[in-house]
Formats: sequence, structure tokens, C-alpha cells
Amino acid sequence: MLKKIFYTFVGVKIIVVKKNKIMKKIILFAIASCLICNLSFSQTDEKKEKKASKLGSFLKKTVEATTGLNVSDEIYMTQENNKLVGEADIGFVGCYGDSKTGNVYLVLTVNFHNDDGKFSLSIPAAVSSKGKVYKNDKSLTFETVKGVSVELNTEKAPIKNVPASLKHFESIKIYTHLVGRIVEHIYLHNVPILWDEKPEE
Repeated sequence: MLKKIFYTFVGVKIIVVKKNKIMKKIILFAIASCLICNLSFSQTDEKKEKKASKLGSFLKKTVEATTGLNVSDEIYMTQENNKLVGEADIGFVGCYGDSKTGNVYLVLTVNFHNDDGKFSLSIPAAVSSKGKVYKNDKSLTFETVKGVSVELNTEKAPIKNVPASLKHFESIKIYTHLVGRIVEHIYLHNVPILWDEKPEE
């Protein structure tokens, strides 16, 4: 039975759907995350995305060696410039795939504390552990309401041509824009793909 676990990291609340995670690792995980929170996939071409993915793998191994904590299967989130810190709670609900079409989409939530309006996002890169880059640059726009958690479902602009044999993405780069105010890249790491499953209603 899936259960939701709440993480708070640098002011951004992350809601993660997981199976039987050990709660006492959260504190150690937060320390480990601080060591790699500046990892960025800001480069735009595919070769640089692959290099960044390899750097992420190296840093992950360094964290594991330093803390003794295995973070290889932990979902965590970072930001490029921390512009959403204190501004919003970003929730990760799940990553869902259709094995017949090869389409994969994300379900997120966002709750802005100080503002509202149109919020757009796109997925310029989703990187496998072997450095293969998948993407869909099409932007989706959602209406947000201050103080209310709004669901962001990217099914209408999925990550395309993903083989059903791929079990997880090492990193997913998400471009976000609160129109007229905030532009930020956020990164999801170690994201499992739930093939042929649907989000809970």
C-alpha cells in the first residue's frame, strides 16, 4: 500500500509517494542533500546534459561514502537558483508511463504562499542512469490560487519515446515560470517510473 511521506528541504515541501521507507533516514538524507543541492543541469545541449548526469552520479557516490547513507533510491529535489524557496511548496506525486506509447508524464502540486496567477512548466531533459536524454519542450500553463495546492499534470505534454524497460530517471529537469514574476529550474533526482499505473484520485 503506497503511502505519502513529507520532506521539507531548504524551505520547499516535497510530497513523495514511496513504498516502506525508513523514517529515521530523513535527517541523514537532508544532510546529504545539502552537499549536492547546487548540482545543476543548466546546460542546454545533450552532451552537456550527459556530463552533468555523470557529475551527479559522482557526487551521489561521494555523499554515500561520507555519510554511510544509501541515497541511490531516494527521490529528492533541488533548484537552480532557489527562487521558489519560501515562495511555494512543490509536491511530487508520481511519474507515470504508458508502455504501449512510450509516453511518461509527471504529476506535481504547487502551492504559492505570496502570489498567484498563471504558472507554466516544461520538461527539457529527463536523463537515464546511462546518460540517455528524453524530453518534451512543449509548455503547459496552469492557473494557480494563492494558498491553495494545485495539481500539475503533464500528461498532455509527456516525455516521449521512453522504453518500458527503463525503470527510473536519474534526473528530470523542469523549467517553471510564474508568469511575470519567477523563472526557475527545478530538478527531480532518482525518479521511479510507474508503468501502466494511474495517479490516485
